[in-house]
Amino acid sequence: MISRGDGRALTAGNLAAAGHAIAALTGMEARHRAAGPQRVPPAAVRVSPAVQVSPNHLVGLAPVSFAAQSGTPATGQAVVNVRADIGRELAGTGLRAQLTGQAAADQDNALPEQP
Repeated sequence: MISRGDGRALTAGNLAAAGHAIAALTGMEARHRAAGPQRVPPAAVRVSPAVQVSPNHLVGLAPVSFAAQSGTPATGQAVVNVRADIGRELAGTGLRAQLTGQAAADQDNALPEQP
């Protein structure tokens, strides 16, 4: 979910910036998966290429799906990656992104790993 930091309606320029950031996610997530040895390889991520705008233009939605079940380490790592990557892509635009849904909730409520 993408919205303006000031709570105002999304403009055409905001939607263009959001669309650019969303388009960049697919490539970034593929690079995460192809990276060298990882403790927990992230699940594959599929991102809808088009931002769907709410009728009042306060939020834009870009559905994200994961190739593994929510609650798994692979999906948890993918959630962390998506949040970090979209944050970097939207930096300086005045937009903010939130990842919602079961996979995000599971990651948010996961107990920290014990050493």
